[in-house]
Amino acid sequence: LLKRNEIRFYTTALDYVGATYKRMIIESDKVIPGSNTAIHAISTNDGGVKVGGLICNDMWGEKEGKVLGRTALYDMKDAGAQLCVHATNGFRGSDIGDKNTQQLFRDFHENTLRILSLTGMPIITVDSCNDIYGNEYDGETSTPSGVINNGEWLVQAPRTGEQYFYHDFEFDNEFLKNLRDESII
Repeated sequence: LLKRNEIRFYTTALDYVGATYKRMIIESDKVIPGSNTAIHAISTNDGGVKVGGLICNDMWGEKEGKVLGRTALYDMKDAGAQLCVHATNGFRGSDIGDKNTQQLFRDFHENTLRILSLTGMPIITVDSCNDIYGNEYDGETSTPSGVINNGEWLVQAPRTGEQYFYHDFEFDNEFLKNLRDESII
């Protein structure tokens, strides 16, 4: 059985466009890594957008317990992505130590997101409200959820419980006016 950690992309008509698979695997993942970062062209009422997805350590740049320094976000940006969707389900609470250590990790994740958003590519980021094992969890998430661009939060959801948020984006996409929904790898 092939087991991957993925983000799937669909059109508003619910047609499957493609998926992005997690590349930066750590031992606890127990999944098969993807080999590249796919960019998906998705049409919108106003034209379209080239969007890519990153899963957890793909954003943080950590693979097999080592921080690599360059994250997959830069690969996506270099490939023409205009928007990043980031999903994460990091360790939290007592899994990462005492309250001081927990705060350090929360600060690290938020500040990393803010710094990486300086690429000028907006990031939609969502952390699970459950713990890393899928159990209900009532503490703070390991990373904030929301929309961030150029170091500033455009939308930031509360860090506890199940939350919903949205943001209207405006892209200058004259070249995407006749876009077909497709994956660009």
